[in-house]
Amino acid sequence: MKPSPIKTKLLTALLTLCMVLTLMPMTAFAESGTYAVKFYPGDYGTMTKNDQIPFVYYGIDDDVNKPYYYKLNVSETETLSFASSIIDVLLPNSGYEFAYWTADATVYQVGSDTAIPAGTALSSDQLQNKVTVKSDVTFTAHFKQISEYPDDSVIPSAAVQNVNFNYQPGDTPQATAEVPNFDADKYEIAYECWQQFENNQPVAAWYSDNGAHGSLPAITQFESGKSYVYSLMLEPKDGYSFSSETVITVNGQKVSAPFVGGSMYIPAIKTITMPTLTVIDVVEIDGVTVSFKDGDKPVFTGKVPEGANYAYRCEWWELDSKTGAMSTDFGNFYNNKITAFEAGKTYHYGVYVTTIYGDRYVFGPDTKLKINGEFVNYTRYEGDESDGSDGTMWVLTDLTMTPETGGTTPSEKYTVTYTDGVDNEEIFKDQTYTVESGKATPAFSGTPARDGYKFIGWSPAVADTVTGNVTYTAQWEKLTPSEKYTVTYTDGVDNEEIFKDQTYTVESGKATPAFSGTPTRKGYTFAGWKPAVAATVTGNATYEATWKSDSATATPGDTKPNTGETTSPKTGDTGNLILWITLLFVSGGAAIGTMVVSRKRKYNR
Repeated sequence: MKPSPIKTKLLTALLTLCMVLTLMPMTAFAESGTYAVKFYPGDYGTMTKNDQIPFVYYGIDDDVNKPYYYKLNVSETETLSFASSIIDVLLPNSGYEFAYWTADATVYQVGSDTAIPAGTALSSDQLQNKVTVKSDVTFTAHFKQISEYPDDSVIPSAAVQNVNFNYQPGDTPQATAEVPNFDADKYEIAYECWQQFENNQPVAAWYSDNGAHGSLPAITQFESGKSYVYSLMLEPKDGYSFSSETVITVNGQKVSAPFVGGSMYIPAIKTITMPTLTVIDVVEIDGVTVSFKDGDKPVFTGKVPEGANYAYRCEWWELDSKTGAMSTDFGNFYNNKITAFEAGKTYHYGVYVTTIYGDRYVFGPDTKLKINGEFVNYTRYEGDESDGSDGTMWVLTDLTMTPETGGTTPSEKYTVTYTDGVDNEEIFKDQTYTVESGKATPAFSGTPARDGYKFIGWSPAVADTVTGNVTYTAQWEKLTPSEKYTVTYTDGVDNEEIFKDQTYTVESGKATPAFSGTPTRKGYTFAGWKPAVAATVTGNATYEATWKSDSATATPGDTKPNTGETTSPKTGDTGNLILWITLLFVSGGAAIGTMVVSRKRKYNR
């Protein structure tokens, strides 16, 4: 009987699907944001099949005929606790015992999210409970041969010495850790590691073995203000092994080693933070002798300003790379020494300075150089590969000098300094001058002044000319304060404020301060002060304003408030009205009587 065409097609489709699924990587089935984790028994072990482990799959690697387990959709936040069932079916070959696991990609410590590089030895407990993954990972089991002398093969303690923790900004990480000679046959340093951290996350790393331990950028030098964490990996040599009881010390200090296996990974041994450096913007060299005549011997007089964050080391004049004269000869720097300058030849000036506080100050690639108050260009010597960001400036400048025949040899120069002479307080900044011998002493710029003191001169007395280095110290005389009194101007009016009192505090014998402004009062004219204002202050004094009423009936000099009483009749006051009528009647009668008498005299003539 022929098979049904429909069944044949269905069978063909199923076989094709199986082939596709077989060829596809297991990561193709993982959900987005999750990863596939595989467990492989390694070269000296195997795994028995267990179909009862939830969500964990069993397979055979046909290339090496080795079984393996894998799980899909493992998230970044979950531990690998399911691996306990896989570990239970892990079996060593005869004559071997389990040692540790390694991962083929970076895994991370639970909680701190610290990166654990690929290849790090992990115990079974660590694998199950203390790591998470952020990519597809294959864990491989490692086994060690069972020793005939197990007690002698276990390393009870391991020491690491001479690790350098004293780096400065700009330094390059170096492999400095060493195993003591007496343990050199038992274990060795696999690699050293420095990781740069920002916000508790590693952002760059350096490994002494230059191996691939993740995708972090490489640290090429320690940077100012950054924090770095040091870790270490130890490996036992043939016939030896570490155990969970092995005591690890680094530079004499006991350290914790949580990851135990065939190798010993010791994380976060030391954290160092690079100091923040300040770049020096300008370097000044003062007092440099820059003029010579034919036949003169080299003279070096340069120095740095007082209080500078850098120090003068030496200066020199150079004719060419093999001919020169230095203030301090560093081991025959020049083959040909200049003992006298020659007319017509051009010499270049060079200088060497270093920072005083190397952990706080550096010169930068843009640091400027000023010689005798003038900026000059400079170049670093050949072989100096630094970009200038360090504590050393060994430079040749474009400042040149060409001696002339019959030129004048410069006189010796000295410093003249003016200082305030006051401890723990700066009254004025020191003024320092560099002057040729025999020249006039430069005067102090300005006038020394100090609260409560009178400047009375310099000690020693300022010389007319300069004959050597000298410091002139200001002398002060403490002033005795004069007795002080108060002078008060008041309006002299009760129950009313015409103006606010004006009060002055004045030293005895000083001129009496005048009233500020002009006293004014409605309905009155200011008539002066009572008592009269004295010319000078001899004691406490109060001057009271006096007022003259603008009304004619007001009593002159009355200093009391106006009561409002006048000689005009008040509304409704009948007594005053009758008085006015009576006066009018009497006045009219008198006038009539006068007229009658006058007429009688006229007609009686």
